[in-house]
Amino acid sequence: MPEIKNNFLKGKMNKDLDDRLIPKGEYREAQNIIISESEGSDVGAVENILGNKIPYNDTLTTGNTGSNTDIIGYVRDVKNNRIIFFITNFEGDATSQDIRTMAKADNLGSTITGSGSYSADTHYCGIYMYRGDQQDVKKLVTGAWLNFSKNHLITGVNILEDMLFWTDNYNQPRKINIDKAFNNYNSASDQYYLYEEQVSVAKIAPWQPIRLTDCGQLFIGDGDDKTFTLTTDYFSTLPSAESEFDVYVNGYKIHANDYTYSSPTITFTGNSNTPNGSNHLEQDGAPKNAFEVLVKKVSVFSNEEHIESQYLKEKFVRFSYRYKYEDGEYSTLAPFTQPVFEPLNDAFLDYIQNATNDLSISEVIKTTKLKLMENQINQVEMRIPLPELDETAGSNTAPSTWANTFNITNIEIVAKESDSPAVKVIADVKVNTTSNSTFMGSIESYHHKPINNFNFIVSGNHTGTTPAFTVATFDETDLEVGMKMYWEDTTLSTAYPSMTDVDYTFDTNTADSDPGAGKIKFNNGSAASVTVIYIDDDSATAGSKEAQYTILKNDTSNTIKGYIKVANNGDANTSTRYSVTNVEEATGYWKLTVTGATAGSSAHVTIGAATKDVTFYEVGDPQVKTITGWNATNRTVSYSGSVTIADGTVITFLPLNHHRQVYKFLYRSEEPYKVIPEDQLIRVFDQVPLRAKAQEISGNRIIYGNYTENYPHPTDEQGNKGINFVAADGRKGNNEHADTAGYLQWLTKQYKYHSSKQRRTYQVGIVFADRFGRQSPVLLSTNQLQPTPVTLAEDQGVNDSYTIPNVSENFAREFDANGDGAGDTFSWSTLQEAFGVCLDIEFLDTAATQGLSEVFNNTTGALYNPHGWYSYRVVVKQTEQDYYNVYCSHPADSWNSIDNNRDTTRKGRSWLSLYGDNINKIPRDVKTQDETKEGLSGSSARLFPKVISNGAQAPVGNFRGYSTMNDLGVQGTYGNRQRDLIDVISLGSAKDQGLWFTGDGQEHHPDYGSSGFNIAPFIYGKKKSPVIAELPNMSSMYNTHNPAGVKGVAQESTGTFASPAAPYGAGATIMMWNVEDNSLTGGQGYGDDVDVIDGFYAGGTNIKPLAEETKVKVNSYDHATKTITWNQYQSTKQGDEIYLSGAEEGLTIFETEPFESKLDIYWETSTCGLISELNSSIKDAAGAAPTNLGWDTTSPADGTSDTTTLTIEEGTAQGTTIGNLAATGALAPAGAISWEMISFKDNNNTEYNSKVYVQGSGAVQSASPGGGFYHSNSGYDNWTLRVRASESGGTSTTDNVTVAISNTRPICSHGIVTLDSYYEKPTDGSSFNLSFTSSSGAQDPSKHTDNLTVAHNFANYTAANAWFDSTMSAGTTTLSTSSSWNSSTASTFFGLSASQRSVGFTITDLSGAGLASNNICSTEIRGQQSRYSKAFRYHSTSCGDNSGCTDPGAESISGAACADTTTTYYVAQGTSGSIDTSGGTLYNGNILYRNTSGAPVAPNGHFMYGDSASGNTTCYEVSSGSVIGSSSPHHCCE
Repeated sequence: MPEIKNNFLKGKMNKDLDDRLIPKGEYREAQNIIISESEGSDVGAVENILGNKIPYNDTLTTGNTGSNTDIIGYVRDVKNNRIIFFITNFEGDATSQDIRTMAKADNLGSTITGSGSYSADTHYCGIYMYRGDQQDVKKLVTGAWLNFSKNHLITGVNILEDMLFWTDNYNQPRKINIDKAFNNYNSASDQYYLYEEQVSVAKIAPWQPIRLTDCGQLFIGDGDDKTFTLTTDYFSTLPSAESEFDVYVNGYKIHANDYTYSSPTITFTGNSNTPNGSNHLEQDGAPKNAFEVLVKKVSVFSNEEHIESQYLKEKFVRFSYRYKYEDGEYSTLAPFTQPVFEPLNDAFLDYIQNATNDLSISEVIKTTKLKLMENQINQVEMRIPLPELDETAGSNTAPSTWANTFNITNIEIVAKESDSPAVKVIADVKVNTTSNSTFMGSIESYHHKPINNFNFIVSGNHTGTTPAFTVATFDETDLEVGMKMYWEDTTLSTAYPSMTDVDYTFDTNTADSDPGAGKIKFNNGSAASVTVIYIDDDSATAGSKEAQYTILKNDTSNTIKGYIKVANNGDANTSTRYSVTNVEEATGYWKLTVTGATAGSSAHVTIGAATKDVTFYEVGDPQVKTITGWNATNRTVSYSGSVTIADGTVITFLPLNHHRQVYKFLYRSEEPYKVIPEDQLIRVFDQVPLRAKAQEISGNRIIYGNYTENYPHPTDEQGNKGINFVAADGRKGNNEHADTAGYLQWLTKQYKYHSSKQRRTYQVGIVFADRFGRQSPVLLSTNQLQPTPVTLAEDQGVNDSYTIPNVSENFAREFDANGDGAGDTFSWSTLQEAFGVCLDIEFLDTAATQGLSEVFNNTTGALYNPHGWYSYRVVVKQTEQDYYNVYCSHPADSWNSIDNNRDTTRKGRSWLSLYGDNINKIPRDVKTQDETKEGLSGSSARLFPKVISNGAQAPVGNFRGYSTMNDLGVQGTYGNRQRDLIDVISLGSAKDQGLWFTGDGQEHHPDYGSSGFNIAPFIYGKKKSPVIAELPNMSSMYNTHNPAGVKGVAQESTGTFASPAAPYGAGATIMMWNVEDNSLTGGQGYGDDVDVIDGFYAGGTNIKPLAEETKVKVNSYDHATKTITWNQYQSTKQGDEIYLSGAEEGLTIFETEPFESKLDIYWETSTCGLISELNSSIKDAAGAAPTNLGWDTTSPADGTSDTTTLTIEEGTAQGTTIGNLAATGALAPAGAISWEMISFKDNNNTEYNSKVYVQGSGAVQSASPGGGFYHSNSGYDNWTLRVRASESGGTSTTDNVTVAISNTRPICSHGIVTLDSYYEKPTDGSSFNLSFTSSSGAQDPSKHTDNLTVAHNFANYTAANAWFDSTMSAGTTTLSTSSSWNSSTASTFFGLSASQRSVGFTITDLSGAGLASNNICSTEIRGQQSRYSKAFRYHSTSCGDNSGCTDPGAESISGAACADTTTTYYVAQGTSGSIDTSGGTLYNGNILYRNTSGAPVAPNGHFMYGDSASGNTTCYEVSSGSVIGSSSPHHCCE
């Protein structure tokens, strides 16, 4: 570098000239200098001279700054004559660690270092300002939270106007307002800047959407209080009636008949009949002890007549907000709400339009528009979240004011319309925190609790203020000072009258049975392990005690019914006390379920046949204490006052609520007044780096260089990048039902009528953000990377992508609204009144984030971490976007326009009338014109029938006009009905489509009939000349039933055309029908009722209604005479062609194929929350859920899981219980566990959910039919049953269990009776065979004959085995003579004895590698006997009955009398000892054949021999196998 030297020999200060014109030797300005006069080379140099004033004292190295304090950076403010500098005594990390794990300064004089050790230094950090004009130093900001480090100097510092910006590559870039800091600094605890969030360049980002529900008022029940008083602190205007609010007890919506309201007091009056109600209310109707009572408005939406703005009427508008800070910065936009929309008439669509309601199905069909989809909301109570310094601070008291810690000056409320990308401002709220301001008067608070109440059982007796409770299942974060603990007093002070030391004789038997008169017994040989006590109705000496047991049984208010102590006779110290949790009456005895066995002071009660003293104790009074101290090391709690808590006591801890504050804003449909800048729309977070080495100013912009931008990628428990979760779907709000913990979205209130779109594939992701808005990438599921991936119900994978299936249930009576135990209200859920479906996420790890270092923590000290993940939000990618709903009348089904007749097969078609908007929704495709049919064109539109005509084939009334949700028909028959769309085959007018007729029936009666042009009567709205869409036959695909009808021709003329005769309704006209009559019979789509065309309406040239707006209909049809009776007089001409149609008006809704977006974008949802609370919820759900899901294989079942694999034989009968599920409850005491099946899949992950059923009790039953299994000796023998176990009072666990299919021995006796031992084979060496059927033993009918092999064996003459071959095909065994069979071997074989000619068969499954049948099928093969011809007359019934004279299989002699007809038959000796070789005598055991050799044998019946003219004939009866019966012969007179 060149060296520039100036001397100041002139010693002159020159302030007059420009800097560039000052002569050498002069200078601009100087203080306290002297010009050197040295003889050396430095002559003329400027040197300092000592002053006479100290500008500031030495506070940087003494006093409260600590020792070793250094300046690590400074900046000169020339304009304002001041210097700002940064000081610290904290070393920090020598090298740059992760910003989350770096060493941090500590206010308490210690710090956690990167390695986790502590430093003993006292740390001081500060920003100071030297004022040149005042010659003093002032503090601007001080505190260890500034975290300045000597090892990381301030590398970039600038002043822009009055703002000081700096960076040190250790902390995030920061800034302060110099004047505000200076003017408001009083002390370290009283200064303008106190927290990291106040000085960071990146401002805190709002993480919650606007709340569209009220805050509600919370009470805690004490088990006795039945009245609760509403206050104006929570309701600005107290409700005037019960209909204005809902009451929730522990998250469960209580029925309105369980309480009354007289403003301002709610009084609980009873308990509804539903199980859920009784779980939350005491027997007298009061909320149970420690249960939360929350009172909320029914809705914050309304329609006010005085509001004239129509802004919300036809728009889907979402709302958000952003903060404006004091220095002019804006936060990012908060997540948007869902569209604020409620359909007219509460989404109810009447069938018929009336004077007060034009929202009818009929109107929708006629206009093709759904007017219902207008917004009935024009006023909304919005609650804008206000940021708090600590949004997870626990307190049972709501804050009385809001501290504007982050200096927000304005809140902008914005709106976004669904059809516009612009974000518009609807209000700019000025923040005024003075106590009596309007703003502060609109602030409310709502409670939020991270985890549910949790219980544990005290071990040992404890007295005093610090009982040592050991709670291994909960960590130190669960207990906080201020939490309340509830329990029932379990001290043994109050015994029930007449139940103290009552004598019972002990029985050592442990079986569940009556112990006998005056006896008691346990279910376990150890008193400490007893869970059930069996006690006789009567005591040994004091008579019946059933009254006492009944009292215990009827106590539904308490988990613990009471206590029983069993002691050695006369020795109370040798005893065991139990808590009674359930009482069940049996025949002659009672069963007491017990827990918490506690020994007396000496020992447990002695097990042995002797007299025992039995005492029952009452349940004590409810107790409550507030925790005043918690020691996480030795796990003890302390509280004010001394109490005694007995061993086995169940204590309920009530976690502290988190109170968050909101600003209540009343929106009255005001239209937006400005648009926010476009660059704010894509500003999802402030792109301020985590760290930066360089900083500079350019104009009014801050520029950072050499920076670190992103946090490490979040990982799951296995270390995979992402989160271990699975996406599925569920009924909206069900996950929050009966819950008080976690971030409650109140979906059923905020978005009552919203639903996720069905038949769409969603990819769900989660985005983490720090408090300053910096975001992670979209985090997808890592479940498929797990060692054992999990699959949920109907999931199309094992990850984040899920297709919501089509919903077709009838929800008319799902929910019990009045509490009578029966469904009576339209709802998509049986748990609550709710509409719609939503996406669910099941987190499969123990937390969404792994490790404390990843989670935000603003606790000053070792765990201080302002850069941890703070919030999350759920995002969704769904590429199937815009589509149309086509509202139309039902298409007419099953008409073939080519053959011009009814066709119920797939060759038939459905015909849809298009008019109005529907013509544009299903447009013509000019590229697909049909050249063979003028006017026809194709269409590229594809449709999904969402609402269709009712498939019930009922002929009465207007039933065919009814609509139903599409249940998809038969799955697999014509493809995937869930996803497949139907093509629009063609478009054209009715004439173009060939849906017309002349009416003259020329095809059948060329010389008759009346000509004319007639549109087929099933064309809806034919007077409008609609476009007709040709669709595949929906009747064959979706079981619709709106028949186009049939056609026919009048066989005779009726009536007079000039005068159709009588007035309308006075009589009927009759016509004859002779065409397509067969289509009116059963089996052609109309069922078996021949009157199915009753109610069909007619079309034809001469068919004319006698009155306007009426239709000519079939009143009745006589199939025998083919006569139609009309509903009004008609005149027809012979040969008239007439159509009859059953197509009715009714609402069908098609969805057009959605537009497929190519944008790879995840859309933000309104589902979000804090990471810390998500982790708490996951842990809470996992900790309070059943475990050890498996099979209870103990006989009899004992309710415990023994194995996760159940083995059953393939021969297990269908419709039987194959096993019982069991799990371990998580609660103390355990709640009842109910079960439900999620899926049942084979080894190929294919669902067979109809193959088995899971009962609520856990019994698993195979279906009948369809529940059969087979053993394949492969992986396919293992089936996966995924089930959910839900614990009453707790949560649920989802897990897999296995059903393994083992082999069953084949069964070969099936069909063996068809092997007739009299069925003789030729003895001359010609070939023959015999066959019978077998089964593998499997109950699966499609597999029970697979892979069978057969072997035959002549056990008593093995040489014969080579003369025969046995083969197996589809379960049929065939024994055939082999190539070794000839006349010689035949002669030898038939010369053998009967036992030597008997052959046995062995059937083996698994292609010979499996089990062999243990029943050997055998038969004797007999040689053919000599046969002699005889002539007989045959009667199938009895002698002389000429009605049955034809021999089945023989030549039919039509019209001949039996007496005149004989047939030649052939007689063999059979098993008889005699045979008549020439005469007509037959003997018992003789066999009749039709042929001289081989089969067939003669039929069963009566054979007559003799001259019919004599009237006296010998009659022989043939029964089984053409064998002459023992009752033959006899004579009959003809």
